[in-house]
Amino acid sequence: MNTQLIPARGDWVMSLPYELITLIFANVPFEDRVRCMRVTKSWRAFLLQWKGMWHTTEFVSANDSSAKYFAWWDTCVDWLIRAESSQVRDLHVVTGSMMVWTLMAHALDAKQCASLKKLSLRAVVSSRHERGRVVTPSDGWLDAVRTCAGTLTQLQLMGNDLRLTSRQLSTVLSLCKQLARFVYRSQQTDQAQIPHLILSRDVPDQLLLTDIGWSGECPLPYTTLLPKCRQLKRLTVAEERHTRPQIENLVSLLSQSRAPALQSFRLGEAPYYFCPATPEKLPAALDKIGLRYLEFNCTPIEADDDDDINDEGEPIWQHRVIAHLIQAHQETLTSMKIHSQLCSLTTWDLILQIPFKAPLPLISLDIQFQMYFPKNGSQIEELMRRFFKQCPQLTSFNAQQIPWTHRQLFRVLSSSTSLTHVSLSLSAPDFNVDDDNNGDWPESGLPSSLTYLQMRLLSIDDDFLEHTGVLDKLIEIDIDDCDYSSCSTESLRDFFLRKTPHVSHIRFERHGKLDDTIAAALANMPSVRDVTLKDCRGITNAAVNHLRSLGKEVTVVG
Repeated sequence: MNTQLIPARGDWVMSLPYELITLIFANVPFEDRVRCMRVTKSWRAFLLQWKGMWHTTEFVSANDSSAKYFAWWDTCVDWLIRAESSQVRDLHVVTGSMMVWTLMAHALDAKQCASLKKLSLRAVVSSRHERGRVVTPSDGWLDAVRTCAGTLTQLQLMGNDLRLTSRQLSTVLSLCKQLARFVYRSQQTDQAQIPHLILSRDVPDQLLLTDIGWSGECPLPYTTLLPKCRQLKRLTVAEERHTRPQIENLVSLLSQSRAPALQSFRLGEAPYYFCPATPEKLPAALDKIGLRYLEFNCTPIEADDDDDINDEGEPIWQHRVIAHLIQAHQETLTSMKIHSQLCSLTTWDLILQIPFKAPLPLISLDIQFQMYFPKNGSQIEELMRRFFKQCPQLTSFNAQQIPWTHRQLFRVLSSSTSLTHVSLSLSAPDFNVDDDNNGDWPESGLPSSLTYLQMRLLSIDDDFLEHTGVLDKLIEIDIDDCDYSSCSTESLRDFFLRKTPHVSHIRFERHGKLDDTIAAALANMPSVRDVTLKDCRGITNAAVNHLRSLGKEVTVVG
């Protein structure tokens, strides 16, 4: 259930008589399959009667400090107190007020919610001064945690004014015996108040934690915590407020498999959700200890006077951290994402210096380069071609801010024979890229193994379309907001007719060259079943209707 300040208009359920709703609820076995949004006060009172129908409650407010705002929160707190404890199993509170945050926590404490399993408390803005008074974060949330410690499995604490102490952290870990997922995020910047976290002796030697997301005032005590987390599978750590020794210590612990069940590690992105650092799919090969998923999404830390730096002025030790983790987990790593300024020539040079024992089992690679690399595109091309050959099982490749000309891009992609899914975004203008000007287009063009191709914000010209090769396994193509100024309609038509004979799903967005000529080509392709046109003004309604008359599903948006 989701309650918000302004009731929704036109909600057909809310417009029904309560008697009819009562009849529906009494005869249909709802089990967490009902979502009530922006619930009015009368509806909230009505829902109190229906035990077992709902278990999840979410309070979401606007960033408003008016009297109306606090009056609304009073009704929410009152409703929570009146609800039966067994009903409150999953509670999410998102507010712009730390005072409201504390009131909700006290309400939970007063209710003795012994059935609560998931608790999320989030204050979205810093609000030391509310309604003429100074608000200081209290231990109210900790009282609520104590109350439901026996059943709590997930805890998320997020607030700009939060300041987690060693005592509070130790209390949570020692009391919540069933806690599996813990997310903490604070943007506290008062350096004088930042604590040094230490675990007390009360924390058990074996914790059930499987997920940790941490963006705190200072690092977690990794040396003492990780050995206690024998079941930890996913770890997300924001690099903010971490020093070089702290990051290197964490990487060293992970390289030594101090958390033996750990499969996924993300460094640099602040955790927001209950399930941090979870890729879409992790391979189930659990016969070996080691990471399956590795992600870096952080910015370079300012170099100290004694740090070695590269040509971009970045400390090289951060690039070594990436290479060190890849080397330590080279036998198990199947998915990797590098989205940061650290995705540079230095990083890939260090990675290719790793003494690999065997080909990497990497299946998925997602990278975002530094903007364009105007000076070293050719060097990056050579390194990436070597890396692709080191990954014979690589099937999925996503690249953003591509630093190559079309020829370089095709040469990199053609060095892999196993790619099935490729997503390309934001290519650099040719005049801004380092190319040897002597390299040829690869004879094979794009990998013929492709089944999915996405092109977004690319500059597509006639040469690009001519050298793709025949993609006879391609099933789905997504073309989004590309530059067609150097591309003829005839080349685009021939590309679909001659190069993609078996494509069935096509999506165009903001397509400047799309007209009835292209629509006619699609009409002559029996394999095409599904066409999506978003913000494509060139194609007429008559052409759309003709496609539909042929049994093709056409979706027009905008």
